[in-house]
Amino acid sequence: MNITESQKHAISEKLNRAIEAEHIMLTEAARNLGTSSNYLSMIRYPKQWPRCAKSGWEAVYQWANSGQKIREYSTAHGR
Repeated sequence: MNITESQKHAISEKLNRAIEAEHIMLTEAARNLGTSSNYLSMIRYPKQWPRCAKSGWEAVYQWANSGQKIREYSTAHGR
């Protein structure tokens, strides 16, 4: 799966808004999304995007398209 730059911007914005709205720490968000907190940190800041592994982007992409809150996502997907 290739994620475009515009999709990356949308994913990053959605992740930032969700973390703020749910008052959730990166470690908990990462656990719920099934990825590393380092990847989430990279996704939040565009200058870090080239360093983020494809698996990190794919995990957050799946969540972003699910329409669920971060905390709900882990329950629905067995994480």
